[in-house]
Amino acid sequence: MKKIFLPLIFISIFFYSCSEKIIFPDNPYLDELEEFNSLSGFNAILIDDTASVNSAKRFQGHGDYPGVDDWFAVEINYGMVVLGGLPGQSAFYSIIKTYENSGGNKERYWKLLQVKPHPVFGYRPTLGVYQNNQKIRVAISKTLANSEYGEGGGWQLYISNYTTSLNRFAEISLSDTLVNKSIFKK
Repeated sequence: MKKIFLPLIFISIFFYSCSEKIIFPDNPYLDELEEFNSLSGFNAILIDDTASVNSAKRFQGHGDYPGVDDWFAVEINYGMVVLGGLPGQSAFYSIIKTYENSGGNKERYWKLLQVKPHPVFGYRPTLGVYQNNQKIRVAISKTLANSEYGEGGGWQLYISNYTTSLNRFAEISLSDTLVNKSIFKK
């Protein structure tokens, strides 16, 4: 019994003495992920997906968007709700909390996401409300790198396969004034 018991004690002591940082190295995005999940209710998990991150970054760092946000990849479960600007659907989306923080005002909403006015539509007046129809891998970041278009701080998602993974089920009209109420019940 002592021969089995002693190795078990040593193994237990070894694993106990090793901090979680050694067993599970620090991921610089853990705090950001916790904030994103808290605000979105998604329960997203970190994944290693450089393709998604690189796809999102490809749209920044040049031209109208010289700054590059700090993107990281997550997996989102089926049934989560995201918002995307209309007209002109693209691979970029946000979360309901960004809409709530804007008070429903279209200029404020787009400035929270650091999006320049559309050349034809100005600040787009409508948001499509979408639900993902499958588990999806996406790149996410807080909008901070292009302050020439607003204060930022909103969360953005880059969903490369949006045409097959999202279903639009509603639309929200943004206002020229502050609505300051949530149309989403918790």
